[in-house]
Amino acid sequence: MQLLRDEEHQTYAEIAAKYGISRQRVAQMIGRWNPYHFQYVKPNSCVYVGLRNWMNEHRVSRAEIIRRMGLAYNPTTAHRFACKMCGNQPFTIDEIEFLLHLTGLTYEQAFGSKEKPICTTPQQTESARS
Repeated sequence: MQLLRDEEHQTYAEIAAKYGISRQRVAQMIGRWNPYHFQYVKPNSCVYVGLRNWMNEHRVSRAEIIRRMGLAYNPTTAHRFACKMCGNQPFTIDEIEFLLHLTGLTYEQAFGSKEKPICTTPQQTESARS
C-alpha cells in the first residue's frame, strides 16, 4: 500500500477501493504501523531498570532489538522477548551477551537492578484464577 501511495501517487480513497477497505484503515496501515518505531519503554514492560533506561535514552524499541539479534519479528518472537523483558522467562547466555555488547553496559548495570514484575502472560492470569 505504501508503494501505491508513494510511487503511483494514489489517494487513500483509490487504495481503499482497490482493496475493499475504508480510507481510514488505509491511513492507519500506511501511516502508523511500524514495529521498529520507538515507543517509550514503560516500567511494566521491562523489569531490568538499567536495560530499560538504556533503551529509552537511545530510543531503541523491543522490535529493534529483536531485529538486531537477527530474529524475524513476528507475534511469537515478540511475545517470547516481552516475557523475558518482564522477568517471566530467563534470557539465554547468548541473549545476555548480545544485549551487553549492544548496549555497552556491564551485567550489573543492565540486569543488576530489577523491579518486581508487574506484567503477566495469559498463562499466569489463568493459573492465578484457579
